Amino acid sequence: MEECGRCGTAVEPDAAWCGECGLALKTTTALPTPEAREAAAREQRWLEEHEGVTGWMRPPEQPDASPAAKPSPAFGLPPAPRTEWARPRRASYKPIALRAHILRWWLVAGIFVNGAVTVLNAIHLNVLDADNFAGSDAVVASDERLVAGGAALLATFFVSTILWLLWFHRAYRNVESFGLVEMRFGTGWAVGGWFVPILNWFRPKQIANDIWRGTDRRPFQWWAEPPVAPLVHWWWAAWLVANLLGNLSFRLIDDARTLDAERTAVAVDIAAGISFVVAGVLALRFVRAVTEREAACAAALHGAEADAERVRTGREGRGRRRVATVAFTLVGAAALVTSVAVAAGSLSSSDRDATGEVTERSTVSAFEVRRGDCLNGLDDGTEIRAVEVVPCERAHQAEVLSGFRLQDGAFPGLRAVVSEADRRCGARLVAASPPRRHGAVPFFLHPTRESWALGDRVVTCIASFEVPMRGALSDRRRRP
Repeated sequence: MEECGRCGTAVEPDAAWCGECGLALKTTTALPTPEAREAAAREQRWLEEHEGVTGWMRPPEQPDASPAAKPSPAFGLPPAPRTEWARPRRASYKPIALRAHILRWWLVAGIFVNGAVTVLNAIHLNVLDADNFAGSDAVVASDERLVAGGAALLATFFVSTILWLLWFHRAYRNVESFGLVEMRFGTGWAVGGWFVPILNWFRPKQIANDIWRGTDRRPFQWWAEPPVAPLVHWWWAAWLVANLLGNLSFRLIDDARTLDAERTAVAVDIAAGISFVVAGVLALRFVRAVTEREAACAAALHGAEADAERVRTGREGRGRRRVATVAFTLVGAAALVTSVAVAAGSLSSSDRDATGEVTERSTVSAFEVRRGDCLNGLDDGTEIRAVEVVPCERAHQAEVLSGFRLQDGAFPGLRAVVSEADRRCGARLVAASPPRRHGAVPFFLHPTRESWALGDRVVTCIASFEVPMRGALSDRRRRP
């Protein structure tokens, strides 16, 4: 009989592992055989029981005239000239069922919100169709719906991202505790890999591959790695396509200056929304599969301890799961409602009293300003879709005088529209107030070629002040 060099337990001369602490005594195969798994489980339990003892001391050599090479603690190599050996402590296994349960709920919510926004984009694309144009009011209403839907999508994505990172990181740490595959990356990359430019196109997929391989308990030849299921490849491909289309649609919408360009941007956004829905469905299946594989792997490697933990989290932990689900749902719902309310209010009609006067500062569509409204934030030479209205007793830069409608027909050209607006708005400014007295100059909102195709024919005449003023120029009589 021989003694284990770590724990001192008597072992058989031909034993490959110590029966007490799981130390490898001879050269072993790299295959995850049942004996190797059992030895790894014994080693994990021994290290946990002896927490704080990270190594062992080699017993002093007995003087011998012809010393024989003794088996090394590692793979039967000759003993190294050292007096201390330390094995790093592995991460402990922790179930991920609770995190997966909450994450799946939010992934489902994200799928539904993505689908709803995709439908809103399809409706908006139909509104922009010149052959079926329903008027500028329909365009404004569609824009407001899209802004609210985008805010809901952003809130859902934010909560889902936090939950995903928590689950993904814990799943990768569990793979380290199983010890079936070599860890190629630190566990911090399970979170950081998503945020590093360029690296985030492939590092999370590499970690997902390791998670899948690290929960495969089937024996494989030493020259082959455990295969990764097609589900993982399809999920990552759908995620990459969705992100590419999403970034492209964002740039197209931001740069759209013509009606055709906006239609193209909305069409790409619809394709991105469909891709995100597909990626979300595949992510649901991936989360479920990994969670089940880790639970089965833990039961096989850690034995009764893992079974007891699964019973505790599956039965006694149902209350915790319900509480956590309700808490995350309430927090996420609050963020969702707040985001939608803020977004909807950003393009909503201004606050007015019974006579139609503005009572609070707000942002409205350029199509919704009325005679006598006092404005801020006008920028000459740019396309204006929304303006800020304020009560006239506050400091403001401009005031709406009146408006007129151009004749229907083909677009007369930008120069003709500007010339007619300048002539008629200048005359109305002189009639409203002597320019020298208030330092007012004519300003107007006029149709562009794109808005003309959507039925816009109205020119809005505005008095713009060189120095912000308080009070109103025009009378307070308003058109109904």
